[in-house]
Amino acid sequence: MTRDWSPFIDNDPSSKILRMGGYAGQGLTAAHLAGRIASDLILQGDTKLSTLPWVRQMPRRWEPEPLRWIGAHGLYRIYSIADVLEARAAGPRTSRLALMADKIAGR
Repeated sequence: MTRDWSPFIDNDPSSKILRMGGYAGQGLTAAHLAGRIASDLILQGDTKLSTLPWVRQMPRRWEPEPLRWIGAHGLYRIYSIADVLEARAAGPRTSRLALMADKIAGR
């Protein structure tokens, strides 16, 4: 799982290295789509698929254990509290707490 909880396809044509990953919960479907995107990137260049948001730099790596565990569980807790605050506010705005957690998570 990537640090920002999102799939990615990192393509560097100059080095001819293409990295893919971050499929959590959607493995089969995501891998199929990633394969199609990779094919477009390698063979065709710019297509509808190759311009999807998945095509981006590889997210930064997790911290070493136990810092990764502490950070991930801390973010879960922060997002839970943010959900409660947002439910109380009963509005469409994202809480500042959730926005802060997004920055920490790299989203």
